[in-house]
Amino acid sequence: MRILPLLLASACALAFAAPASAQFAATLNTGYSHVSLDQGGGDINVWDIGGQAAATIPGTGFNIQGDLGYNNLSGSGDSGNSWSGGGAAFWADDMLRAGATANYDGFNGGGSGTVHITNYGGFGEWFAGMMTVGVKGGGLNLSVNQGGISGSTTGAYVGGEVVGYAMPDLALTGTIDYTDLSHGVHETDFTPQAEWLFSEDLPIAVYGGYTFSHVVIANSGSGNANTFFIGLRLYVNGNGSAALIDRQRTGTVGWGTAFSPLARAL
Repeated sequence: MRILPLLLASACALAFAAPASAQFAATLNTGYSHVSLDQGGGDINVWDIGGQAAATIPGTGFNIQGDLGYNNLSGSGDSGNSWSGGGAAFWADDMLRAGATANYDGFNGGGSGTVHITNYGGFGEWFAGMMTVGVKGGGLNLSVNQGGISGSTTGAYVGGEVVGYAMPDLALTGTIDYTDLSHGVHETDFTPQAEWLFSEDLPIAVYGGYTFSHVVIANSGSGNANTFFIGLRLYVNGNGSAALIDRQRTGTVGWGTAFSPLARAL
């Protein structure tokens, strides 16, 4: 895949081109996920690549961030591709980050099926010693034309995150995310994961984890899904060596701007 080398080169070029007085950060990641649906729903394989870039407005604590991602999905007799894009505006200091975010996800299946999701909301993160506590929430619009289902709906989402740093270069994270759609569809996602930075001088980290998703559909019962994921992440922020805890807190916003219910993988 030639996309990743191009993204890495672009991020490095932007970092060196940024004025010395400006604070610039970028995060690039690539990974693999395996989604297993219960009750004969089949399996889905997802390969993803994406990145975020953020810059501080000179003389202020305000930041602007842009996000871009691509997923390739296959399995259960179908395949497809999805693109995501969005951004955030947030305030950051040594103790917290808080701001607003908006994102778009578009899925195009192997046939004529499409799914479009737009979400918007806010997030906050509090840095408490060797622990980070985060919250987020907002609204969404979903339109579907896939598998004989056509229509649109609105909804809302809310989530919480706790990150504990067992050591400066090892982050252990637990998140809970809840999504509610206006036609009686509710999803709850529980995700434990870990991330380890190989070297503070060469900031490439490996991450992996598991998500348990419970979906309730009014008048139709409920179902579960299990997702295992693993990947690599490159941090481009700061000069010289830095620990994972510092790169995550002074770099781009991750979970706070992400929107990832099971619908994004279907």
